[in-house]
Amino acid sequence: MHSGKERRQKKAASSASAAQLRRRAEARLQERQRAQRSEAGGIKSAADTQRLVHELEVHQTELEMQNDELSQGTARAESSADKFSDLYDFAPAGYLTLDRKGTIRQANLSAATCSALSAPGS
Repeated sequence: MHSGKERRQKKAASSASAAQLRRRAEARLQERQRAQRSEAGGIKSAADTQRLVHELEVHQTELEMQNDELSQGTARAESSADKFSDLYDFAPAGYLTLDRKGTIRQANLSAATCSALSAPGS
């Protein structure tokens, strides 16, 4: 078992290492910020900030417009799929969908009516 003195020493060492880690992290952050400022040519002006905000707003508007176009395209695709499904299902001729092995995977209503496909066990 650890004595009270040993626990206090470990706690103090842990606190010291946490404080040291924090100081090192702050120093590293300051170095990064200095490097970024020198790469960027110093602190940005209000005009630079305004230009950046404007670019971000334009980009956001572009993304919103693209999202609208995608939503419209999705709606058109769903509508086309519904029409195809109706044409397939309610066609007067029998249609079958086969896999590569020739196994029937899907049949429309006419094909099911003309065969025993719609009645399991028939």
